[in-house]
Parts: sequence; structure tokens; C-alpha cells
Amino acid sequence: MKPVAYMMESPSARWFVIEPDECLPNETCTPLYTHPMRELTDEEIKQIFQEQTGFFFDDNPADDLALMDFARAILKKASEK
Repeated sequence: MKPVAYMMESPSARWFVIEPDECLPNETCTPLYTHPMRELTDEEIKQIFQEQTGFFFDDNPADDLALMDFARAILKKASEK
């Protein structure tokens, strides 16, 4: 995985740079990486839905699919911020 940026540190400050050749020779330059999106299982989504609403999934495939799609869309949008 390629770093997305680098952080230079000195005793008094921190800087962020994009390319490793922008790091100053006498400063510590730490590569920074993105992390993969955390995901929830269908069972975790169902449990959260039940805890928050008091309703159960009724095992109607169409309703379950719509709620799962909605939950996953929210998770995806949140991870993009």
C-alpha cells in the first residue's frame, strides 16, 4: 500500500507533505496510510436496528434487502467524510 502523505516532525512542529522528497533531511518523516472501510455484518445491522427502533426484521426478503441497502449506503457515505 502506498502512503497518501508524510508527516514531518521536529521538537516544535509538525508538517504534512505529499511526496517523500519534500521531507527535510534532518526531520523525522513518517508515512501516513489510509485504512480500509470498517464493515458491519448483516446480523450486526439487524441487532442495531432492533435496539434502536424496537422493531424486528420480519424475514420478508424485500424489506430486509431494502433496509440492508439503506444501512450500507449510510455507512458508505459516512466513510467518505
